[in-house]
Amino acid sequence: MMNKFPPFCQLILFSLLGLLCYTLSGKTRVVLIAGKDSHGSNAHNWGEGVDLLSNALTRESRLPIETAIFKGGWPTDSSIFKDAATVVILSDGGGRHPLNKNLKEFESLADKGVGLVCVHYAVEVPKGTPGEMMKKWLGGYFEIFWSVNPHWTAEFKSLPKHPITRGVQPFSLRDEWYYHMRFRDGLKGVTPILSALPPEDTLKRGDGPHSNNPHVRKSVLERKEKQHVAWASEAENGQRGFGITGAHHHKSWDNDDFRTCVLNAILWTANMEVPQGGVKSYSNPTTRKKPSSEVPQLQPIDVKKALFSSKLINSQTKGHAVEVKARIKGSKNLYLTVSDGGDSYACDWSDWAYPRLIDAKGNETKLTDLKWKSAKTGWGKVNLHKNCGGGALKINGKEIEYGIGTHANSVIHYELPKEHEFIEFRALAGIDNGGSDQKSGKASSVVFIVSDRPIDIPKLARTQQNLPDADHYPADEFVLPEGLEVNLWAKSPLFYNPTNMDIDYKGRIWVAEGRNYRGKRTQPEGDRIVVLEDKDGDGTADSSHVFVQEKTFISPLGVAVVDNKVIVSQPPDLIVYTDVNRNARFEEGVDEREILLTGFSGANHDHSLHSVTVGPNGQYYFNHGNKGSQVTDKEGWQLNAGSFYGMKQVSGKPSSDGQIYTGGVALRVNQDGTGMRPIGHNFRNSYEQAVSSLGDVFQNDNDDPQACRTTWLMEYGNLGFTSKNGLRNWRADQMPDQTTAVAEWRQEDPGVIPAGDVYGGGSPTGIAFYENGIMEDRFGGYVISCEPARNVLFGYHPQAHGAGLTLTKRDIFLTSNPKKNFAGADFSGRGSVKGLMHLFRPSDVTIGPDGAIYVADWFDAVVGGHGTRDVGQTGAIYRIAPRGATLSIPRFDLATTEGQIDALKSPSPNVRELGRARLAASGQKVIPSVRALLQNPNRFIRGRAIWILAKLGPKGLEIVEEQLTDKDPQIRICAFRALRHEKHRILEHASSLAKDSSPLVRREVALAMRYLPFDTSRDILLEIADRYDGKDRYYLEAFGIGCTNKEDKIYQVLKKRRQSSGYDPVYSGLVWRLQPASSISELMGWAIDGGLEDSIRRSMLFALSLIEAPQAAWAMVEVARSQSEKTAALAELFIDKRDQGIWNAYNAKSMLHGRKVISDFSQTQNESVPEGFENVRRIKISVLPGLKFNTNQISAKAGEKVAIDFLNDDPSGMMHNLAIITPGSSQTVIDAAISMGVNGFEKNFIPEIPELLDSTPQIGAGMEYTLYFSVPQEPGDYHFICTYPGHGLIMQGIFSVK
Repeated sequence: MMNKFPPFCQLILFSLLGLLCYTLSGKTRVVLIAGKDSHGSNAHNWGEGVDLLSNALTRESRLPIETAIFKGGWPTDSSIFKDAATVVILSDGGGRHPLNKNLKEFESLADKGVGLVCVHYAVEVPKGTPGEMMKKWLGGYFEIFWSVNPHWTAEFKSLPKHPITRGVQPFSLRDEWYYHMRFRDGLKGVTPILSALPPEDTLKRGDGPHSNNPHVRKSVLERKEKQHVAWASEAENGQRGFGITGAHHHKSWDNDDFRTCVLNAILWTANMEVPQGGVKSYSNPTTRKKPSSEVPQLQPIDVKKALFSSKLINSQTKGHAVEVKARIKGSKNLYLTVSDGGDSYACDWSDWAYPRLIDAKGNETKLTDLKWKSAKTGWGKVNLHKNCGGGALKINGKEIEYGIGTHANSVIHYELPKEHEFIEFRALAGIDNGGSDQKSGKASSVVFIVSDRPIDIPKLARTQQNLPDADHYPADEFVLPEGLEVNLWAKSPLFYNPTNMDIDYKGRIWVAEGRNYRGKRTQPEGDRIVVLEDKDGDGTADSSHVFVQEKTFISPLGVAVVDNKVIVSQPPDLIVYTDVNRNARFEEGVDEREILLTGFSGANHDHSLHSVTVGPNGQYYFNHGNKGSQVTDKEGWQLNAGSFYGMKQVSGKPSSDGQIYTGGVALRVNQDGTGMRPIGHNFRNSYEQAVSSLGDVFQNDNDDPQACRTTWLMEYGNLGFTSKNGLRNWRADQMPDQTTAVAEWRQEDPGVIPAGDVYGGGSPTGIAFYENGIMEDRFGGYVISCEPARNVLFGYHPQAHGAGLTLTKRDIFLTSNPKKNFAGADFSGRGSVKGLMHLFRPSDVTIGPDGAIYVADWFDAVVGGHGTRDVGQTGAIYRIAPRGATLSIPRFDLATTEGQIDALKSPSPNVRELGRARLAASGQKVIPSVRALLQNPNRFIRGRAIWILAKLGPKGLEIVEEQLTDKDPQIRICAFRALRHEKHRILEHASSLAKDSSPLVRREVALAMRYLPFDTSRDILLEIADRYDGKDRYYLEAFGIGCTNKEDKIYQVLKKRRQSSGYDPVYSGLVWRLQPASSISELMGWAIDGGLEDSIRRSMLFALSLIEAPQAAWAMVEVARSQSEKTAALAELFIDKRDQGIWNAYNAKSMLHGRKVISDFSQTQNESVPEGFENVRRIKISVLPGLKFNTNQISAKAGEKVAIDFLNDDPSGMMHNLAIITPGSSQTVIDAAISMGVNGFEKNFIPEIPELLDSTPQIGAGMEYTLYFSVPQEPGDYHFICTYPGHGLIMQGIFSVK
C-alpha cells in the first residue's frame, strides 16, 4: 500500500513514523549486528566494535537512543528488529556477509524505511542479487575484480556539508581503506562523505579479486580520481544508508573524527536529527575501562586466591579422594576446577561427589539441583550422576549416589542464586574408578580447586610443572649459524598450537591449528586454518583471520596453499578448498570444497595423513604414517596400505599395481585426483616431505626406540619398518648383533633401502629444502628438519655417494638447547623439564617467498606420547634470515611471461607452482624465456626449467633431451625424470643412459624399469647389473626395484652368463638382492661355505630367510643342522621367527627337531641282490661334515655293473641320498628337486626327470644303502649328487665313465 504513495509523500510519511516510534517508546532503536571476530586481537574485532558504538550511543551521547546487540551473524530471532530505526553491521563480508541469506527479511525492513550502516568488510557482498540490493539500500558496495583493499593513509582535506560531517574536522588515518566501490549509476542518491586520492603504491599488487584490476588503475593512475571511502545514500522511498570502508584496525575508533563520522551516520540513517557539533563520545574508547555499571568480565585469578585447593590426589591417596570445604558466603559465582596436576595424563577421570551448599542453619541444598552456567571437560562429557564416560560414579570402589562426573582439565561454573544465604560448599572430590581401573590408571593424578572466580589454568599448569611463566621462547636466545638472526614473526593469540604451516605468494602464513589434539578438545566448533599477515611490513604479523573452521577438524596435520587452492590434510580426507573470490576466507556458496581423496585411517593421530607439497612436475606429493589407508583415486586406482599398527585388514593385500605396500606410504597424485602412485613405503611415521626441483624427495621418520632418521627417499624404496606383509614389527624379527638402528629399519634385509642419518631418540616433524634466495650461497641445496624432542632444527647438505644421496654431516641449524640436556620426550624422560629451553618444540619449517626460513613452534613441555601439557595452547613463528637483511615479498604480474618466470624463481616451493602451471599451459611461445633459465648457475632453477620444457611440445622435449648429456649428473637425472614423466622415448634414452659413467644416473634408469616387462627391460637391466661394483647398496636396491616381478628371469640369465663357480661379490650381491626361489641352492651354498667371511654367510641367511617358499625353509633347516655353532644358531633363530610367519605352513621347526621324516625309504640294507649283480665291483661312498661326500670323483667302464655302497655317517644327523645324473645336469636336477615342494617328502625328493638316472632313497644318519647301477654305454663325465633341498649345490662329485 505505501509504495503507491509518491516518493515525496513516502519521505514525509516515514519521517512521521520515525518520530512516532521515538515518541511512543521514548528512544530510537538501533540494532547492532556483529559477525564473528576473524583477525585476532587487533583487527576485525566486530564484537568489541558494536559494544563500543552501543556505549557511545546509549551512555555517552546523552541522546534518546536504545540499542539491541546480536553477535555471531544474522539474528535468529526477528523480534530484535521490532521498532528498529536503523541496522548497523560490523562483520566479515563477501560470501560470509550476514545479509546474503537474509535479503528478503531486510528488504521488508528497508521498505519500511529502516536504515542500514555497513562498516569496513561489511560493505562487500557477492556480485549479483546481493550486490544489486546493497546498491539499493546502501548506495554502493565492494565488488571483486572492480574494488581494491590496500592499506594506506587517507588524507581527507575537505568535507562536504552534510549532517554526517557535523563536528568532524578534516583528518588523516592509516587503515585498510577499500576504494573504487561499485556505486549506483551516476551516483544517483549517493553523497560522498570521505574522499581522497590513494597513492600510486596502493596499486603495486598484481591483478586479483581484491588487489588490482585495469578499471581501478585507469581511475586512479590515469584519471587521478578521488576515491569515495565513505558515502551516504537515500532511496526513493526515503530509506537511508551509509557505508564506510575503514575500521579494519580496532584502534581506528580512537580517532575522534572517524568515530564521530560513523556515530553521526547512525543517527542520520535512523532519521534522527544529528547535533550541530556531532554525536558526543569519549576519546580513546579502545583503551578506556568499561563503565562500572557494566557487568565486568571476571578475570582469572591465581590458584593461591582460591577458596579451596587440594594437594595432588592420586591412586596412592587414602580413599582416592579428599574432603572439600570452601567458604562461599557472599559469593556470586562458584567455579569447580579439576587440574591434571601438570602431567597431562589421559586417565584423570574425576568426580565431585555429594556436592552441596550449606546455609547458616545447617540446611543443605544439592548443587546438582542447580543448573550450571557452563561446563568444560578435558575428555568425555560432564555428567550429572554419571562419570565422564557415562558409567556409574564410583570412587575407590564405592558407588556415589549423586554428584558430577568430569575429566581433567575441567571447569564447571555455577551462578549462585541472588541474595543466597549459603556460607559453605562441601563435597567429596576424588578419582573415579573409570580412570583408576584402566591399565595405566595408577598414574592418574588431579588437583581439585574451588573458587569464586575463574582460575588462571595456563598459569596453574606452568606452576605445577615448574615452568617459566612465558608463552614463547625468546628469539634472541636461540643458537644458530654465524651471520644469521632470528626474529619473532608471530605468536598467540594470533593463532594457537601450530601443527603445520605454508606461505603463499603474498607472504601470508597459513597455519593448521591442533587445539583439539588427542584428548584436548578445547574447540567444540573444530580446529581452524588461520591466515596470518604482516600488513604494515614491519617484520611482525599484525593480522590474523580464519580461513575455514569445521567441526570435523581434529588437529589436521597439513595445510598447503597452491595459488587459490588450499589443501587440508584431515583424515580420512584430503580436502581441497578453492578460494574462488580469492579473499582468503572460505565462503559457502561462493568458494568450492572438494574431497580429493579419502580413506586415510587415523583421525586425530600423528601417524596419519600429512601435508602436501607441490613437486616440480606439478603433482601433489604427500604421505601418511603407519595408521594406513585404503584410498582410491579419481581413476579407480586403489592403494591398500596396512600393517600391525593400523588397517591390519588390508595388510599384505596388493594395490592396483599388484604390489604390496605396508606401513607409512609416500605418494604423488595429479592435482585433479588422478594418477595417484606410491613412491616409497614401509616407514613408521614420516611427518612431511620436501621435494627438490630436481625431483629428489627427503623425509624424516620418528620412532618408539632411539632410532629416528632423516632420509633421502629413493623412488619406490622400502624403508624397512615392518615385515614384507606388514604383520611383524621389527622387535619380533631383531637378530643377534643388530643394533636398534639396524634392526628397526631392517638394514640387513635385501629389498630395503639405506636408512639415512639415524640419530637416535626424537620425534621429527616438518622438513624443508632450501634451493635459492638470500641464503643460497651457504644453504643452496640444504635439507632442514624439525626435531622437537631435541629442541632443534637439523641441517644437511646431501652428498652424492655411489648411486645415492647421503646425509652424512648433520648440522645444528637452530636450537634452544645447545648443551643437549634433553627432557620431556619419550627417550629422555617426560617429567624432567626444567626451563624454557625444553619448551621450544618446532613443528614445521617453511621457506618464504622472501628467501627467509620460517619455523613454527608448538611450544610445550612435552612432545610425543600423544599428549600435551601446554594448557594455554600457545605457539609462535620465527623468521631466520641473514643479520640485518632487508626482506620483502616479491611482486610479480602472473599475466605476463616475465612475471611467471619470476614466480618460478621463488624460493618458496608452492609459490613456484604459480609460475610453473601458467608457463606449462602457455605452449611454445614461452620456450625462449624458459630455455634461458638453463644458463642459470643454480642447478635447481635449471631443473625447474627442464620440467616445464618437457611439457611444451616437441621443441621443448628436444631441448630436454639435450640435457641428457649435461656434465652435471643431477641435471641428466632431472632431464630423464622429466622425459619419463611425459612417457617420451623412455627405452631409447634408458638404453643409452644405462652405460652412463655416473652410478647416480644408472640408478635412475634401473628404477624406471620397475613396471616394464622382462622382454622390454632385459638388456637394460643386464647393462645395469654389469656395472655393479659389488658394494653400493643404493645401486643394488635400485637394480632390485627395476627387476620387480621379473627377478627369476633376470636371475636365470645372470646365472647362465656367469663365468666362474666360486663366490663373486658382484654376482652374489645381485643374487642376494633378487633372491628368487630358484636361487635357494646358491644362497645356501654361500651361507655354508666355511671359506667365506662370517658377514657374507650371515647376509646369505638373511636373504634365504625372506624367501616365501618351502625349499627356503628346508634349506635353512639343513644349515642349522650342519654348520658351525654360530651359523647354526643364527639359522635356528631364523627358523623360529619365520615359523611364526611366512614359513608357518612348511613345518621347518618340526623338521629341525626331527618331527618331520621322509616317507617310504628303506632304513636297512637291501634284502636281496638283483640278478646279474652278484659279483660286481663295489664302490664305497660316505659322508663328511659340511655337506660333502668323502670323495669328489668315482669312475667305471661304460656298460659296467657296479654296487655303490652309500653310508650316511654324517655327524650332524641330516638325511642324504646319492643320485646318478647325466653330464652337465646338476642345476636342472637341483631345481627339479626343490620345485617338488611339500610333495617332495613323499617322493624322497627324487624328481622323475630323464636327467636323473638312478638314486638311493633318502637315508637317515648311521644308515647304509647299496645302489645297484648299470653304467651307461656312453662315455663322459656324469655326476653323483644329493638331491635333498639345498644339499646338491655342494654335495656332488664326478662319475667318470670311460
